[in-house]
Amino acid sequence: AKRGKGLGEVSNLGGKSKPGKGLGVQPAAASTKADPTKQAEADAAIAAIAAECEKEEKERDLAALEASARAVAALSSSEPGLGAGDRAASLAGDWRLVWVSGDEALACVGTGLHKLPLTLLEDMFLSLGKPAIGAKLEVAEILRILGPFPNVRNTLAGTWKPSADGKFGISLVYDTMVDGNGGVIKAPDGSERRKVPLTAAYASPGEALCLQAGDGGLLVFAAEADLDGALKALRVDRPEDWDEPKEPFKLPWKK
Repeated sequence: AKRGKGLGEVSNLGGKSKPGKGLGVQPAAASTKADPTKQAEADAAIAAIAAECEKEEKERDLAALEASARAVAALSSSEPGLGAGDRAASLAGDWRLVWVSGDEALACVGTGLHKLPLTLLEDMFLSLGKPAIGAKLEVAEILRILGPFPNVRNTLAGTWKPSADGKFGISLVYDTMVDGNGGVIKAPDGSERRKVPLTAAYASPGEALCLQAGDGGLLVFAAEADLDGALKALRVDRPEDWDEPKEPFKLPWKK
């Protein structure tokens, strides 16, 4: 699982001396502002993640990273007053994965193909359209296969929406799931459509996003200002007329 690679992206979350707004995203009614103490604690936890991520990968304290992420999730779950609609508005944009608690959380949002032999997750991007009926979403999952092989980009696309229960839940619905060769990726139940329920534990526009999977796994994202540039740097950008053969994903050395 990706545990810190590329986490330097999170270092700009609100600046080194001023944490991001996070739980302070303001809803319409003034009476429902986030509690300042809890907001400050959540921002401090995100800042701690940012500081840890600035270290070299081998020097990072994974236990401390997970503790900070779970602190954010716990604070958010106990914080009243932020309606799903307000939280949803802060989710729109392009996001780059900077830390994940483990393989299961990663597979919850991605394809799970990073578990194949000699295959690693190189990067992941989550793009969410502005909240509306049929709001678009796309996940670009970049895999690296050990050896002299190019990166593989898997694409999960569909729609997303906030839950109506006011508990910051969101639902991702993938109706297009294709691998790097354009082949269809089946959902775990064998269908070509997949629904992923998540909780938006922390969301600050243009800064940070923390999502919690149903099993408690956590994914932390930082805002990505130049998605096209990032994909080009990874050599997985596609021409507008992209239409590769519809063959399923295979390891390069397998016939």
